[in-house]
Amino acid sequence: MEEYASPFIRTILKFMKLHNFPFEHVDAWVPSFVQGGVPPGQQQPQQQCRLCFAGCGTTQGKAPSEGGQRVELTSDERFNLLSFGHYSQKFSFDVGSGLPGRVYKSGIASWEQGIQNAPLSKFERCGGASQWGLQTVLGIPIPSPTVG
Repeated sequence: MEEYASPFIRTILKFMKLHNFPFEHVDAWVPSFVQGGVPPGQQQPQQQCRLCFAGCGTTQGKAPSEGGQRVELTSDERFNLLSFGHYSQKFSFDVGSGLPGRVYKSGIASWEQGIQNAPLSKFERCGGASQWGLQTVLGIPIPSPTVG
């Protein structure tokens, strides 16, 4: 597992491994309230919710497409996933924007394919996806009484 993963990320990675889910990497995004600009006609700045990067983790292995036992990621596959996770740290999203923002706003999971060629309005991290060979992402909302 990624050495910088939080206990929450580690739990997700263990769950994925236990159930042999065909995912090798996870990014976590959490709502954060930041001071926005002053809207016209008002004197106080408005608080704005942005989804901020909260960590990532990469598994050691992957589920083979034909089922069976997990197999080790190659060093290149692992490097690419870790690199995308580090790249993702530079992003934050308005509610409704990007995959994290759309999933947060709707409360509905979203499976997106062909993200390397997606327009920036749909997947802002498509440059990194293209550079590190990511093709498919899945966003899942996880409500938490202690976050956001």
